[in-house]
Amino acid sequence: MTETVAVRPTLVWNGDEITMPEEGSRNCYMGLGMWSRTSGLSVGLPIDVIHMLVLAKVATRWMGDKSKLYILIADGMAISEGADPEEVRKITEIYKRSLQPYIDMLFLKAKIVCFSDIETLIGISESYTARQTAVTKFMKMRKGVGVKIGWKTTLPFSEHCWDERRFDKITGRDLQYLYSKAGLKICGDSMSQVPPYSGGGGEGRDIIGSSAELVINRGRINHWVETVKACSDLIKEGEVGLRMLPVGIDLNRNRICGVKLALNHWIAIK
Repeated sequence: MTETVAVRPTLVWNGDEITMPEEGSRNCYMGLGMWSRTSGLSVGLPIDVIHMLVLAKVATRWMGDKSKLYILIADGMAISEGADPEEVRKITEIYKRSLQPYIDMLFLKAKIVCFSDIETLIGISESYTARQTAVTKFMKMRKGVGVKIGWKTTLPFSEHCWDERRFDKITGRDLQYLYSKAGLKICGDSMSQVPPYSGGGGEGRDIIGSSAELVINRGRINHWVETVKACSDLIKEGEVGLRMLPVGIDLNRNRICGVKLALNHWIAIK
């Protein structure tokens, strides 16, 4: 019988279960872009990336002790799209520093890889989509990846879709795909879904290490409560470090206060 795993529907939005990959294909991969044609180069890593990291923790934990997570930082892709190479280098280092505490607290066996380090191995292409799919195939063939961690909006998939389903549809059934929630951009009363890993110019985004005051509203609480709950459960099971959440969070008693405490804790970690 094929072994499957149930994953929280609010953490994974492409179905409730995945099938255990064959032995030798039980690693995960997630890619982090840092460039937007509308917003330019990201100023830093948003806390929204935690949605993807917690999902990766759930998946790698289930696949076994040998399961690893490869995190690709798309530095070379940003440069090819027009970003300044020196600025990309600086932001890449910021991404690495921002990721490491969460990798440690989630007890993830993770390796950070830069696109520039593997570009010559996968071949150079003028198309962003071709580069994206080439990286995914490289991870499958060379790194034993069987599950790709991505993100998607709540909107139905269409040819105009701009989340990771657009690229994953091209790669097809070579891998299994798990999608976390999108990131949030909040400007005044407006709240929109955006990539969880690219902060653009920083407006309306919660950048790790920043001192910006978080805007707490019902939409944000609902968006984060399941990820905070997943972290709380993993801590109780000894699968995540105690530092992942501040002491005293009790979502059953006060979920608004609990989510607010968690978000302020995460954004301040350096």
